[in-house]
Amino acid sequence: MYKIACLFLLIFTASCSAQTSVGVKGTLMCGKQIYNNAAVKLSYKHGTEGFKTLSETRQSPNGTFSITFESKDSKALKEIVLKIHHSCAATPMYKIVYLLITIFLINCFAIEPPSLNAQGTLMCGEKPLNGAKIQLLFSNKTGNSYELGETKSIQNGTYAITASIDPKALKIQMKIFHNCLDKLMPCKRTANINIPRTFITGAGEKPKWFNTYTMNMELIPSGEVMVCYSDLA
Repeated sequence: MYKIACLFLLIFTASCSAQTSVGVKGTLMCGKQIYNNAAVKLSYKHGTEGFKTLSETRQSPNGTFSITFESKDSKALKEIVLKIHHSCAATPMYKIVYLLITIFLINCFAIEPPSLNAQGTLMCGEKPLNGAKIQLLFSNKTGNSYELGETKSIQNGTYAITASIDPKALKIQMKIFHNCLDKLMPCKRTANINIPRTFITGAGEKPKWFNTYTMNMELIPSGEVMVCYSDLA
């Protein structure tokens, strides 16, 4: 007959309440021995209907477990219960102590939110373009643009940038501000590059990279503009 142990995970949900994706991991012991036959479930209280299972797993042979779930309702995070179905032959008092210790061994980790990654090398003729400013931006339904992040090319002309992004972003752009073939300060030539939404890396996915490879910024692309803001230096 399996016993059910229920833990209210209030100890860690406070630090994860801003995330819609949450994971729990830990190690279960039965006395001094590794316990490896437990079923682990994450559930939440659903009104008068009782508990509903969000996700479930079983331990690995070394006694560890790792379980994740995604919730669109952040309020549900405050009512999560970890259920451990096990048959460890422990006394009730020992079992209570064991569960209290286990709750401190559990680590909460947030799954990485959707992100956008870009990299490449900028040249000005045959010379690396150092100090060019690269921005990632996106537009929403209202047409407003928001900056996701920025970086600068280094001495060898390379750059790499990573930023979190709303997966519902309608338009994604990369802007490159530079002075190749133009030394007017603080004005900078500005190249605009549209990035397909297919380069958005979803939560938990292997990172995708939008790679511009080697670009010669002597090129004057269609739509290039001159921007003269003092903060572009």
